Amino acid sequence: MSEAKSLPLPSPAYSARDYERFHAEALRPNDERSPFEIDRSRIIHCAAFRRLQGKTQIFGVAHDNFFRTRLTHSLEVAQIAKGIALAVGASTELVEAISLAHDIGHPPFGHAGEHALHTVMQACGYGHFESNAQNLRTLAYLETKKLAYPGLNLTRATLDGLLKHKVEAGEIVAPVAYASEMELVAWVTRGVPERETALETQIVDWADQVAYSVHDLEDGIHAGLITSARLSDEYLEQRIIPPPSADYTQAQMEGTYRWLAGQVRAMEEMGDARKRAAARKDLTSSLIHRFVMAAKVKPRKLADGTPGQGRYALRLAIAPAEHGRALVLKAIAQRLIIHDQRVATLERRSRVVVERLFRELERRDAVDLYPDEFRGLFLAAADDCQRARIACDYIASMTDRYAEMLYQRLFSPGTGTLMETM
Repeated sequence: MSEAKSLPLPSPAYSARDYERFHAEALRPNDERSPFEIDRSRIIHCAAFRRLQGKTQIFGVAHDNFFRTRLTHSLEVAQIAKGIALAVGASTELVEAISLAHDIGHPPFGHAGEHALHTVMQACGYGHFESNAQNLRTLAYLETKKLAYPGLNLTRATLDGLLKHKVEAGEIVAPVAYASEMELVAWVTRGVPERETALETQIVDWADQVAYSVHDLEDGIHAGLITSARLSDEYLEQRIIPPPSADYTQAQMEGTYRWLAGQVRAMEEMGDARKRAAARKDLTSSLIHRFVMAAKVKPRKLADGTPGQGRYALRLAIAPAEHGRALVLKAIAQRLIIHDQRVATLERRSRVVVERLFRELERRDAVDLYPDEFRGLFLAAADDCQRARIACDYIASMTDRYAEMLYQRLFSPGTGTLMETM
């Protein structure tokens, strides 16, 4: 693909190749933004990004005004990643663009929706569903920016930053990308090191882990699911603490767990709700600072022993003690929140909603159930497999509320109104 002639001069760390777009386009006159800033703007202004405000992160979006959504999670990841990028000398604009888009393909109802779509796609023999693959499909095909091309036409570096688990140059194996995006994947990964991810991908991945570990913890404390009483339960403690590793001992794991139990107990003993909220926020802020400061960069040696170049010249190294601390916090959230009976019940219902919607929308006569922006895609589908993928795309684009509304319209006579919209 040819490059636009008006590309800015590359910085020492980023080359003209990083700025290249799959579909060549010239910058608008007097547009002083960098290519990565343009990517960030395109992501923020697209419909799929806005819909993240109505998608579950861990608690249902209608459950409480406090809890995070996919949108607020993405913003928090971007902020954490920006702090790391500033510390290690990476492009803040690039890591922000990757962060803001890293969950853009997630379906409604959090991981329950993701698992449900994967199950029905596999059961029908139509491939699979995976949120990282859906991120790429959403950005490169489903969203629209100009008549001249499909998708947002993001830079090679931004798309490369969104690709995880590279296997070899020019090839990504399932479930990281769908067959329909393989031409784009081959273009993005041409000439890059095998089995490596870019520094910016590693920054965003660590920021995502930090956000999950810390913010799920905060939400769980607020919801009353993470309490000192539950953390003091020896049975739960034995099943929560991850196994030790060469970098993090059993004593350190147990120390982190009991330290957190003490922090939660101290909050519970505060009589004033505002003091508890302040203590909770102080805890999360200090943890995020520790995790950001734990990230350093080191020169990267490739598999053949040669030094990496450009965005592959450095790799992110996390202080082992802080990585282990994050694992403990994540394990606590998994056990005390995700596996809680109340949350699990809602997840089971969410899977039922997604599975029934898919069964209805994949039918050959289902075209009238689609809004205009998906109807043309459905009609153009050549076979059952392509129709199933469009049904999957449509459901993945839905907010929690819209999926619930459509479910009620289809399966609960007498509910829903003609004026309800997405």
